[in-house]
Amino acid sequence: MTIYFGLMGLYVISCKKKDMKKTILALGLTLLIISMGYSKPGRGSYKTADMTTLGLGVGLTYGGIGGKLTHNFGESLGVMAGLGYNFDGAAYNLGMQFYIPSKTKAQGYVSAMYGTNGVILVEDTYAGNLSNSYQGVSFGFGVNLRSKRTKGNFLELGLIVPVRSSEFNEDWDALKNIPGLDTTDPWPVLINIGYNFRLG
Repeated sequence: MTIYFGLMGLYVISCKKKDMKKTILALGLTLLIISMGYSKPGRGSYKTADMTTLGLGVGLTYGGIGGKLTHNFGESLGVMAGLGYNFDGAAYNLGMQFYIPSKTKAQGYVSAMYGTNGVILVEDTYAGNLSNSYQGVSFGFGVNLRSKRTKGNFLELGLIVPVRSSEFNEDWDALKNIPGLDTTDPWPVLINIGYNFRLG
């Protein structure tokens, strides 16, 4: 029997804890470097008040693999709803994004959401389907890289820290204690990537 925990809720990655920390640090530095490359003042206005966007991507805000609808109230607050598939079934997240004021093509944000933030995928020919999804609060930060060609469109790059439920932790600990079970530990920080299109 093999148990997998999916990074971003959609695929499996296995690494040692030491390598995991290095990978997370590298992802954070990459995010910072990319945002700095977009930090030069651009032409025109980047007003986002009352803007509605539809995003397609991977990560918790997109429900694993799926879409996200966001509406901005003013320049600093956006309300979002994501729905997708996490290989166990349908997954969702509802939350808010708080934007950091910016006159450049790169706009930072922090986010808070509630919804599906953990999934345990179990492959067992004899025991049947033991996979399960779990709900909880998650927090994140990232950057929206605004399109140079289409006003209102942007590429979202972010990292999310899920606060996993006690139910998830109990189930995970129980499964890890089964002799001969091959497991991969869940990542404490998850990746969020998507392209968003302006609707109005």
